[in-house]
Amino acid sequence: MFRSIRQLPGDADPQEVHSEVGGADDEDEAYSQNESQDWSEDEEEPEGANKMPFGFRRKQSLTESLCSGEEEDGDVQLGEEEDDDDDEDGIPIDESSGDENENEAERKQMFHRFQKDAAHAVKAAAGSASSVPPLLNLSLFEDRPPSVVFHSDWFRGTVSFPESPQCKQAPIAVRGESEDCGNSETPDFKKQLSAEHLAERSQIWTMLRKYMSFKIGYKTTMIRKLHGCGAFAETMSGRWNSYWGMALPIPRYNRLKSYQRVNHFPGTFELGRKDRLSRAVMRMHRRVQSAHRTGVRPDSLFIPDTYFLPKDWKQFKAAFEAADGVWIWKPNAAARGIGVKVITKLCQIPRWESKKLKNGLVQQYIPNPLLLNGCKSDLRIYVAVTCYNPLRVYIYPEGLVRITTKAYKPIRKNSVIRSRFMHLTNYSVNKRSKDFVKNTDVDEDGVGNKWSLTALWQYLRDEGHSQEKVDQVWENIKNTIGKTIIAADTHINTQLNTRCSFPNACYELFGVDIMLDSTLKPWLIEVNTSPDLSPSSPMDKRIKGEVLTWLFHMLRFVPVDKKEIEQQEEDSKQSQLLYGRRASTNGQAGPAQPGMPLPPVSSARTRLHNSAELPWWTSLTEVDLEMIKTSQDEYNSCGPYQRVIPSEDPYLLPFFEVQRRFNNILHQWVK
Repeated sequence: MFRSIRQLPGDADPQEVHSEVGGADDEDEAYSQNESQDWSEDEEEPEGANKMPFGFRRKQSLTESLCSGEEEDGDVQLGEEEDDDDDEDGIPIDESSGDENENEAERKQMFHRFQKDAAHAVKAAAGSASSVPPLLNLSLFEDRPPSVVFHSDWFRGTVSFPESPQCKQAPIAVRGESEDCGNSETPDFKKQLSAEHLAERSQIWTMLRKYMSFKIGYKTTMIRKLHGCGAFAETMSGRWNSYWGMALPIPRYNRLKSYQRVNHFPGTFELGRKDRLSRAVMRMHRRVQSAHRTGVRPDSLFIPDTYFLPKDWKQFKAAFEAADGVWIWKPNAAARGIGVKVITKLCQIPRWESKKLKNGLVQQYIPNPLLLNGCKSDLRIYVAVTCYNPLRVYIYPEGLVRITTKAYKPIRKNSVIRSRFMHLTNYSVNKRSKDFVKNTDVDEDGVGNKWSLTALWQYLRDEGHSQEKVDQVWENIKNTIGKTIIAADTHINTQLNTRCSFPNACYELFGVDIMLDSTLKPWLIEVNTSPDLSPSSPMDKRIKGEVLTWLFHMLRFVPVDKKEIEQQEEDSKQSQLLYGRRASTNGQAGPAQPGMPLPPVSSARTRLHNSAELPWWTSLTEVDLEMIKTSQDEYNSCGPYQRVIPSEDPYLLPFFEVQRRFNNILHQWVK
């Protein structure tokens, strides 16, 4: 059965409505300002407590929990006694699941009964004329189970379905005692749904909260509310479906289960650190230029001239003295504009007290930035990478435009005027300016110091640019982002092949900063691996809420019998030890079809068979077909997200260092 979802469940009219070193967002202090710490330094420590700094103690506790799989209660206060109740196999118990006392037969029977009830409810909802959004999303393929629907009530403050945590009339057992119900008026769903249908939905919601759980690595209100509108229960155990937090310790990726998904790839700082990102892009540019591959346009370099200090000091000094341009110095691993300096004289390069140059990179200052009402600006684009083998990249069409608070004036070499409010577009910098104008109305756009992309496109049209020109600017931005993600393809795939057994276990939401110059050419500024998601205005809340809700809807979380999946994976490992190979599950483990095993490296590096005698699809294996189904289901659930890779246009293919089998298959498929 084919079904396309292009409107988010619960969507109303739009008008109605932490930083990791080297890859964190520069937009806001998500940890220090918006979220309270779990522990306080002023609290009295129990006897025998480790004497270490507060921040390190908290991070160490979280890291140990992730590495060992033991329970780590994020709300526990010092002096309270933690419960460390594990089952006989040493696997932490998910207290929210409630199935530790069930025997094997009862557990399997209960899950299979839930699957039948869920399938019946999904088909009934698909054939119903009711406007109430369903709880489960059908797959395009009849042999694949439905996925959980994430609703938009949590950020819109509306009630679109009877089980909504925003619903005042929802029973405590359904919405949870700790949920914020808001002040929304509850619609009369009894007029839209029959009593039998309401009871069936309530039962499915309860069962979903039994089988679906999430864990967060730091307090994030937005993420907690999002999962609550997807029937996820929060857990402190190791049996979670969704994890959101800082990057896991590398050994932890190897122990991920096929039903688990984490919000970072191993090796993601290849993009998050400014020095590694620049090296990766420059390396890709040299490779493409030297290969003289056909179909490559002459715009493969999309970052300003860059030098790495102190290693490239002599080359930079020669370039500085030979030209009249201005440069900008950035630390390798910092965020929120910290340490960034405009360089008009060589003596302004940061040095240690010993006069040695500090580690960092220096880039040529873009002298002709696009000005909005006379001020400099840049764009925050939200990019979702759902898999790296095959590479699947999506861009959300709505983003943020950040504008400085002081009118821009061209700066020259040897100048002493270097106002941060004029040259740095970071929100965390400009919000401290007395001239900062904050957005206060979701309907108010194109005013103040933070706009939406929609307002920017309208501004360009009002300035005389044609719609065709505006569309071409957006296409150029998408190509720039596609090449940026490809620049880390080899490094991250190497980490995945050695660290992770399931290619769909990881995903990532990047915040990519792009600057347009006066000719509307996009320049890459940086990539944030942990973009700030805390709303600073009503417009912020709407955009970031849509970005997150559609992202999780697109990831297609499937209810699974976790114990059965774990047993099958353990049997597969034993088979691998006995026979010297991985026991293939053909892309599925039980009826829930979680992530597929990675193909052997040798086959992943071979080109897709496409001889003149046989069509390309004749060489597909069962794993290939499951990969295609996963990709197609994902695309069908992406909503407003625009897919950049794979694409019908072969433009980006030459930028890959390794031509992987899965990438070639998907390129042929979308054609």
